[in-house]
Amino acid sequence: FTLGGRDHVISGQAGAGKTTLALVISYAVFTGAENLLDRTDGVPIEEQGATIYIGSDGGEGALGMIQNYIKQLKLPNDAEWKANTTFIGANSETGETSWGLTIRSLTELIERLETGNPNGVPYRLIVLDTLKTILDEADIDFGIGPMGTVMALLQAIASRYNCAVLWLHHNAKGKGSQE
Repeated sequence: FTLGGRDHVISGQAGAGKTTLALVISYAVFTGAENLLDRTDGVPIEEQGATIYIGSDGGEGALGMIQNYIKQLKLPNDAEWKANTTFIGANSETGETSWGLTIRSLTELIERLETGNPNGVPYRLIVLDTLKTILDEADIDFGIGPMGTVMALLQAIASRYNCAVLWLHHNAKGKGSQE
C-alpha cells in the first residue's frame, strides 16, 4: 500500500472517495488486512502500525466527517484500529481548529512521533487531508517553490520516523482554478 519513509498522494475530485480510501489504507496498515483492495499478501508485520490522521478538510466538522466515514465502512474488528488512530485537526466538540502546516503544527507532529502512540504501537502512517487546506491554513502559496519546501520537510519527517505520508489532494475544479 505505502512505503515507510516516503510520501504518497491520492488525488481526485471532491467526493471521489479519497478520505474513504485513506481510512481503508490506515486500517490495512494497522491490521495487516489480507485480501483488501485486491491485495492477497496484506501488510508485513514490520510495516504495520498506528496512524496520525490530520484532518483539515471539512472545516470545523472534520472529525465528525471522519467518524461518519468510519461507520459507513463497517470494517471487521475495527475497535483496536480506531483506538490506535490519533486524530489531529478541526473538532467542533473541543474547539480545535483546522491544522495548518505551520512551525507550531510541525513541532506538535514531531513531538507526537517522538512520544509515540499512547498504546505503544509505532506510528507507520501520517494522513494529511487535504493538501490545499493544510497549506491555506498556514498561508503557504501553492506555487512550485513553497511546495518543494513543504514536500522536502514532510519527506524528511517520513524518513526519520519510518512513516509513510499520505497526502489527499483535490484535483482542479476547472480551468483557472488554483487547486
